[in-house]
This record gives sequence, structure tokens and C-alpha cells, in this order.
Amino acid sequence: MTDSEGSVKAVDVFHKFTMDIAWRQIVGLDLKTENEIETFIEELQTWSNGIVNYVLWFLPRFVIKLSKPYRAKVYLTNLIQRKIEQLEQNGPDESTLSGMVFAIDDSENIVDADVSSDSHNAKRLTKKQIIDNCLLLFVAGSETSSNTLTNIIYMMGKNRRVWEKLVEEQNKVMSAHGSELTKKIIDQECPYLEAVIKESMRILSVSGGGVRTVDQTVTIDGTQIPKNWVAWYGIGLTHALDPVTWTEDESHMDPVKGFKPERWLKAETTPKEYLPFGAGFRFCLGYGLALAEMKTYLAVMARTVDFTLMEKNGTKTKWKEGFIRTPKDGVPIEVVSLKQEDTLSPDKVVDIEGLILRTIENDKDGSKSTMADEVVL
Repeated sequence: MTDSEGSVKAVDVFHKFTMDIAWRQIVGLDLKTENEIETFIEELQTWSNGIVNYVLWFLPRFVIKLSKPYRAKVYLTNLIQRKIEQLEQNGPDESTLSGMVFAIDDSENIVDADVSSDSHNAKRLTKKQIIDNCLLLFVAGSETSSNTLTNIIYMMGKNRRVWEKLVEEQNKVMSAHGSELTKKIIDQECPYLEAVIKESMRILSVSGGGVRTVDQTVTIDGTQIPKNWVAWYGIGLTHALDPVTWTEDESHMDPVKGFKPERWLKAETTPKEYLPFGAGFRFCLGYGLALAEMKTYLAVMARTVDFTLMEKNGTKTKWKEGFIRTPKDGVPIEVVSLKQEDTLSPDKVVDIEGLILRTIENDKDGSKSTMADEVVL
């Protein structure tokens, strides 16, 4: 993950971090060797890249089955299936997958022919639904979080005042709670942290939008949309046209000039048109995981390190298209420990992962994670 100048690419660090969450927490796999871990990460990345390769969408099915993304999906599906079999044989564990396998819905108001039932009318997810949910969480929890974190680092690197305010907020939280960091503290006492994440997703949305079938003929701004037509709503366009943030020169959507988290702290400046995770029945399943990952990582990072963008003077930022637009260079940064005043080994940045995993799970067992116990930099 390092280059010849000793910097680390933010996108690589965050991809490794979120993909580790995917196999450890979502599926609960027991990958013991570096080779097993690297194989999982490579296959997940291959499949994720295939989803946004729109050429594959129009190929015959027999051709798609010969592609690398399809083979990667088969690999991931087999891993999930084997884990399901282990859970059914050995009982539940702490993984998200386990929660889906053993979840029971005995509500009389929910009827779904695709959901299996037992003799007491309790409904369970089918194996296909469980596998599909896991694959969706892989994308939502990995691609969404890692790419958004990458963009946040880029935008804060370009706007140092934002990073300094984030550090200041975490210093205040530590003054009140010491090194303790729980989900409750992050959600209730870190408004600027939340504003930073919201502002980044306002400018660079985590999704392009969604497809809907029109239930009945409607007329919008003088244009008639017939019943049963397929309509696409654009999240980025919705954010761009928000009357609260709109500027004639479109600078409000610029990742550098328009990045102003403070707008979320006052009612009169808070954006009104905001739906980064979609809306309705197709609202992002992994939004909770994605927000937990991003909030915790940034909180811990602001407490322990400082960073600097490693940019070449006069170089214009080039962008790469994907689930989320990100800088093409992966955002090279130099990371320095706030405590030791020396440059960190870039690979150690991902050691924050231990705290994130425990913080996400705090509500389940009531345990508390501390910087001293969980973050080894």
C-alpha cells in the first residue's frame, strides 16, 4: 500500500479496512492466513467492479458466466453457503450472517411466499435471500464506506480547517469521557463528525439514483410521464438543485469549494433535499453499517493521528468513476502519530479496525472499548 516516497494511498487503507469488516463481521469467516484474506479481498473487489461494468449487463448469460466477476460471485456465494451450513450445525455466533440465519418473524401482518415457515407460522429468510443480503452488505458496507472515507480525507486535506475542527471536537469528547468511545457517544456527542460525513455524501453521493415503475400517469413541470413507464431518479441532481445550497456557479457541488460541513449545524442552512442512501422500499440495507464504520474510523483517526495530502504542485485532480466518484490517484497521504511525533508505518493505520469492530458491537453486549485497549499504532 506504500509508494516509493513512503506515503500510503487512502483508498487502499480503507478498502482493506472495510473488506476486513466484511469477512470478519458480516459473514464471520475464519480466514487464518494472509493468502486466504488476500484471496477474499481480490474476489470481492473483482465482483464489485463487475457490478458497475455496464457492458456485462447486456451480454448473453452464457458469456457472463465465463467472466471473472461471475466466477468471483460464485466464490463468495460458496463461502456464504458453507458458513450457513456451519451455523446450522453448530449454532449461532456473533456475525451478521448468523443473525439472518436464525432470525424469526412471527408477525401475522407479513406474508411472503419466498420466506420459509415452520409449523408455528414463524417465518425465516430463505438461503437465497440470506446470500443476496450478504452480497448487498458487501457492496454497501465495503464500497460505500471505503470510497466515502477516501473522499472525506481528500476534501479535508484540501480544507484543513475542517480537519482541525473535527480534531477539536474529539478533544472535547475525550475531555468529558476520557478514552472511552461508544456508539452512543459517537451518535449523540459528535455533531461535527456527522456533519462532515453528510456533507461529503451531499457532494459525492454514494449512489447515482434508482429505478421506479410509474404507478399512474403524472405531470411534472409540464412533462407527462405515462403509467408503467420506467423512471430514474438522480440523487446527485436532487442534491445539486436543493434551493438551500444552490449557487449559480455550481460551486456548492465542488468537492473543494463547496465542502462546508457547518451548513448542517444550523436549521436555516441545513439542506432540504438529501437522500444519499436512496428512499422507500429500496432504501440502502447497509446504511447503518456504513455510517458506523465511517463515524468510528474518523473519530479514532482524529484522536490519534494527523495527515497531509501528498500532492504534486499544479496537478489537477482526476476522478475515477465507480459506485462513487473518487480521485484517480487513490489520495496519497502521509500519516503522523499525534503522540509519538513520528511517521507511522502505513499498514498500521488499519489497526483502528479492532476498535471499530468492538464499537459496532457495543450495543449487543454492553461492553466498552477504549483507545488504550483497542488501538495499537
